[in-house]
Amino acid sequence: TYVTPALHEGYLYGMSGRIFTCVDAASGETKWRSRQPGDGFPTVVGDKLVVITKPGSLH
Repeated sequence: TYVTPALHEGYLYGMSGRIFTCVDAASGETKWRSRQPGDGFPTVVGDKLVVITKPGSLH
C-alpha cells in the first residue's frame, strides 16, 4: 500500500506497505526505515507528525 507522504520540518515521511520511511526532502537521502508503527497514514497536525494506523491507533 502506498500513501501520500507527509512533509514535516524538511523531511518526507511515508509508508510503503508496512515500512515507515523518512527521507530528507532536499537531498533525497533516506534517513531511516522502520516497521513501527505498522501500516498507516502519516499526517501533520499543527507542528506534530502523527501516524494513524489502519486498525485506528494514533502514534
